[in-house]
Amino acid sequence: MRLITILAAFLILSVQTFAGGIKFHKGTWKEALAEAKAQDKLIFMDCFTTWCGPCKMMARDVFPQESVGAYFNKNFINVKMDMEKGEGKILARQYSVRAYPTLLFIDGDGKMVHSDRGAKPAGPFLGLGKAAMKKFDKSIEYAKEYKDGKKDADFLKKYAYALRRSSKPYGKITNEYLQTQKKLTTPENLKVIFDLTESVDSRIFGLMTKHKKAIIQLDDISVSDYEDKVVEAALTTVKKGVEYKTASLLKDAKKAVKKHAKGEYKSFSLKADMTYYAGVKNEKKFIKATNKYVKKFAKNNAKKLNQAAANALIVCKNPKSFKKAEKWAAKAVENGGEAAYYLTYAQILERLNKNNAALKAAKAGKKLARENRKPVGRFETLINKLKKKV
Repeated sequence: MRLITILAAFLILSVQTFAGGIKFHKGTWKEALAEAKAQDKLIFMDCFTTWCGPCKMMARDVFPQESVGAYFNKNFINVKMDMEKGEGKILARQYSVRAYPTLLFIDGDGKMVHSDRGAKPAGPFLGLGKAAMKKFDKSIEYAKEYKDGKKDADFLKKYAYALRRSSKPYGKITNEYLQTQKKLTTPENLKVIFDLTESVDSRIFGLMTKHKKAIIQLDDISVSDYEDKVVEAALTTVKKGVEYKTASLLKDAKKAVKKHAKGEYKSFSLKADMTYYAGVKNEKKFIKATNKYVKKFAKNNAKKLNQAAANALIVCKNPKSFKKAEKWAAKAVENGGEAAYYLTYAQILERLNKNNAALKAAKAGKKLARENRKPVGRFETLINKLKKKV
């Protein structure tokens, strides 16, 4: 469980650097349904009006976030629909939309699978998407059909996509699908190759890089999308390297990014090292990579500095490591001033037995959390613990 937590922290930090916000479908509703059916995906529909303040808030503050885009672009066909214009009027009646924003999740047959009303911050909004995905997970059903011998091309493609959406390995099934195809360079198959490239240490990654020019000529794939995919596949390979304690997979991942997404290489290389050495519990190399990353890419970025310090809390035991993390956490507080940054700082100070300073930081964080109407439970627990030490 601890290893999973560590990996999640680093992979989120890495992926979000390269992702953009939600990309919304530009065609008609009929075309969106057809696309959802073809890809065996749900449609996420943002039902808005031009006068709705909370709708504007989500469009401005939530939809552009990197973490939101990474999840929703992977799992849904995303549609924005003004419910007082054109097709929106018909859909408002069809799905009984009477409040704004209404957030709908609809399958390729037009059936509503999940819904909610009202604006959501990024965290709860991601939770809403994940709840919809749980209702739509077909991978278990497909696994039974596969075991019973169903292996036609259309089924294999749907099964591979379903496995991907449910975060299960999908390389084997993707390869079986591609083996049914006489021509891999059709737009449909190029899209499959792009979507279902799982890791750089795979035949499918070789196909993706071989057909790069044709792939980035597809309507909805840009050079930036392609490079993001290379990084995503490389991160999966780093994760494999941790699982199997195989440093050569770390090298393969970095080599792939250097060759196929060169502009991302310097940042990715350090993040890959952080992820790998955290996973294999090599604290010395982890701290060395994190320190380099902070100097080159975090600098005065409070969010990145706090993440680096928080990661040290998960991985490290040596006081020398916490002395470096103390500097990152202090700088995060100085530049960002969010309650969560004070909590990280206080926890690191506690590890260094600087209990008076830790108590002061924890109290400041609690006050800030209250002012911003955020939970204070973790601050109170830490404060009570520290009071017994000072």
